[in-house]
Amino acid sequence: MFSRRNSAAIAAILGATAMSLPVAANPVELTWADLIPESARTGGELRVLEGIIQHSQVSQAPEAAAGDAPVAIESVMGINSTVAYRTDLAGAEVRIEGYLLPLELEGANVTNFLLVPFVGACIHVPPPPANQLVLVDFPAGFSSTGLWQPVAVTGTLSLSGVSTDLAEIGYSITATAVQGI
Repeated sequence: MFSRRNSAAIAAILGATAMSLPVAANPVELTWADLIPESARTGGELRVLEGIIQHSQVSQAPEAAAGDAPVAIESVMGINSTVAYRTDLAGAEVRIEGYLLPLELEGANVTNFLLVPFVGACIHVPPPPANQLVLVDFPAGFSSTGLWQPVAVTGTLSLSGVSTDLAEIGYSITATAVQGI
């Protein structure tokens, strides 16, 4: 399903432009926490990892003392290790912001990518749980400035259950718009 691209090709993607097709009038505005059902929360405070995350933030719980054994990313986030999905969102027109990790290019445009909640997800740090990863298909293509560009994606959300060499991916979006933010 995915073609591998070398890092030089990905880094050579130039020019951020918003590309779009007709968009639903009022898509549901989602946050990454919205993709985690209540049944997956282990009590206490849900900690969604967003933005720029350092490896040490997900290899140990923030409360852990130096030298403690690493814990799973799910434990750091306050969710159980059994991945659960928001099936009620399947088929909804949504808008969600995250970071673009290119998977397929057509010329200089990214047509298939992972939308991730934080910089480094799936490459520099352990991947987030599947319910925190979205596979985006955007045939019109998005002219990206490169790895980890922040974007807003609008389109139809579905459950994917896709497995790649990078991670297990729980959701997918057939995008009608991708905009740099």
